[in-house]
Amino acid sequence: MARQLLIIAAVFLALGAFMLGRQPGTPLKAFVPATEDEANLILLIQRFHKARQDKELKIYLACLSGRGSFMFAGGPMLSKPELARALPGFWAGLAAGDLTAMAFSRESLNGNFLEGDLFDPEIVVQGTRARASLRFATPRSGWQTRLFLVFEKEAAGWRITRLAWDMG
Repeated sequence: MARQLLIIAAVFLALGAFMLGRQPGTPLKAFVPATEDEANLILLIQRFHKARQDKELKIYLACLSGRGSFMFAGGPMLSKPELARALPGFWAGLAAGDLTAMAFSRESLNGNFLEGDLFDPEIVVQGTRARASLRFATPRSGWQTRLFLVFEKEAAGWRITRLAWDMG
């Protein structure tokens, strides 16, 4: 009897540890920036992420620098003009359930295409350059990965110059 109770307790402890490990942490909207630059970067990340989810190409592209490179569909790095040409068809394919588009989406591992939120931002600002790492987590399955961004401060404000997803 004592052995069975010990096994049951161990199972519940393991399940509890597993569930705690799936908790994403501090939501991006709850992050308290330490500087004005951090506050502006958070606003840019939020605008960029919302445009990505809403498939608002013009707003999405406005967040990007013309001198950057951006991961597309979990693979190749594209320039801003290349991304402008590739995204409409890619997003349309995802919306239509096209298995080819889905296979190239980073979220194909869990089926939550473009759904999910950003958590636990780590931001480092060094003059007119900055970088951020954020956790991306999906609502249904709790699947998580990291998003890595590099920024440059231009005359019009901060812009993303590099976008990459953790592929590990």
